[in-house]
Amino acid sequence: MEPLASTASAALRPLVVSSDASSVLREGRILAAEVLQRTEEGQLVLALGRHRVPAETRLDLDPGQRFLVRVEGEGAGAALHLLGAGDPIVTQLLAALRRVVGEDRPVGELLRSLAAAMRAESARPGGALEELRSLLAVVEGQVLDPAKGTEGLLRLLGSAGLRYEALLLLATRTRLTSELLAGLRSNLKAELLGALERLPDGPVREAIARALGAMEAEQLLNLARHGAGEPTVWSFPFPDGATWATAHLFLTPRADEDGTGPGSEENRERNHLTLALRLSQLGALRADLVLSADVLSVRILVPTEELAARVRADAGLLAGRLGDGKRSVQVFARAGAAEEVEVEGRALDIRLLREHHLMDVQG
Repeated sequence: MEPLASTASAALRPLVVSSDASSVLREGRILAAEVLQRTEEGQLVLALGRHRVPAETRLDLDPGQRFLVRVEGEGAGAALHLLGAGDPIVTQLLAALRRVVGEDRPVGELLRSLAAAMRAESARPGGALEELRSLLAVVEGQVLDPAKGTEGLLRLLGSAGLRYEALLLLATRTRLTSELLAGLRSNLKAELLGALERLPDGPVREAIARALGAMEAEQLLNLARHGAGEPTVWSFPFPDGATWATAHLFLTPRADEDGTGPGSEENRERNHLTLALRLSQLGALRADLVLSADVLSVRILVPTEELAARVRADAGLLAGRLGDGKRSVQVFARAGAAEEVEVEGRALDIRLLREHHLMDVQG
């Protein structure tokens, strides 16, 4: 068999690809793989994210081994190339993360600082008042208004800047519609990049550069998460009295306690969404929503039993607001330990970062 380090040609080739796994095996994607099983014939069963894929290889790989692969081809015709420590794609991703990961402060904090800098500059005679007023309105529009419900959240996530490059790529591959053009123009990252070029050096420009650095860090971290089948994270400012907190959304495919994976027939339509934030008066809060074809189950974790009792008393009202008339809604609330409620550390618990040194010790 070939040694693991010798992977100039396709190292693994999927044998049977389910429809679910086929959506993952797309040209150019980087995936985290783990060897689950090896047969006597030398075939493997791989875990690619949440999918199990039989594959053949001439490499000497044992159950439990983990590595990254790059997909060449599509679906059933795909080939998987192992990415070693010196692979240029992994090296470039790690290098990009090293440049910006120090900027990944909570987005609520960064945008609040940017808004404060713009207000201070607007009060100074001779400042670029019209430019600053327009940009300040854009930044303040990134704070979620709970009264606007689902539509407000979708608009916020769509314009938050994390999909800006994806929209640009779409614009080059499809007909540039007025809707797509409006989405590009109203994107927060586009607004900040434009302001960065137009505004003179000073506190506002520095605050914009910090905010852009944080966005790029989040984009790269999501790229690393995506390759390992880990939850994508969206962060956005949330009103917290006179200030802004940062809310985090995690979307995770659900696996049951009996080991049934999310790709199974039973769980195919289930997804697990986690919303977490810390408010100045209430502390850390977490809501886990599990959606299936018939039921929306909501579990709310709060820091104290007193607060949990208040949430339970309003469970009927909350269920009514969350219901869509098609599914029943179940709401549970309890006090949770700090390690259950806090999720800030989870946002950086990424497989790529665990398996590769982000700190460049050569310098």
